[in-house]
Amino acid sequence: MFNISDYLAKFKNITPPDKFVKDELIAVVKEVAGIDIEKSNIDVRNGTIFLSLDPLIKNEIFLKKNEVLESLKEKLKVYKKTVRNIH
Repeated sequence: MFNISDYLAKFKNITPPDKFVKDELIAVVKEVAGIDIEKSNIDVRNGTIFLSLDPLIKNEIFLKKNEVLESLKEKLKVYKKTVRNIH
């Protein structure tokens, strides 16, 4: 017999698409730190964002890391699995 709760359980842990996360991260970093970054410099893997940037720019973002993560989590709150860390 078909059980609807088993079917819907599959959708409980949906992760946001990488393109959406990248777009939101670009907007949050611009808002919080005033820094423009390119999508090509961002890689999203297993809930962690990896930045391929100049060390000076990366350090500036890391100084406001907690604020960036909190704002990003707020924008992605509809998803249970969101970004956990930035490297």
